[in-house]
Amino acid sequence: MKTSIQSLVFELWSAVTCVIIAVYYLVYRRSKTSPVPISYDLVNRRRFRMFFGFVVIFLLLFVVALANAPYITGGEADDIIGVKARMFSFELTKDTVECGKLVEFRVSTEDVTHGFGVYNPQEDIIGQVQAMPGYVNRLRLRFSTPGRYNILCLEYCGPLHHQMRSFIIAR
Repeated sequence: MKTSIQSLVFELWSAVTCVIIAVYYLVYRRSKTSPVPISYDLVNRRRFRMFFGFVVIFLLLFVVALANAPYITGGEADDIIGVKARMFSFELTKDTVECGKLVEFRVSTEDVTHGFGVYNPQEDIIGQVQAMPGYVNRLRLRFSTPGRYNILCLEYCGPLHHQMRSFIIAR
């Protein structure tokens, strides 16, 4: 459902952008072919109206797009999983979760910066966060379908970076 809303907002955003560009082009083209003297006050008022309209339309579309963003906020997590990233491995406090439950990953590291990316069984990324020395970053996800969710490092961390992977099972 959210994907179709997001694609609709993106298509609407693209269409509005094309219309605005076309209107700007037509106004510009007309101003070049018009033999009448230019009234700078009139031109400046039109430019201001067009710019203000452009800003209002983009702000409205931005708010609609942001409202449908896949970020999970508020409320308590049903399950908390601690993640310690270290050179070429992830150490998770649990390796199974229940489907439909809100899971919060608390990701930290003590060596270098790592990326913590979670991929669904179809290998689409569903969430990511950085693991940085001295910080605990949080990633909240809701696992909707059962299966094996792969976890990969998304930040080059050394010569064995490609082997830095783990997984979590959703039941």
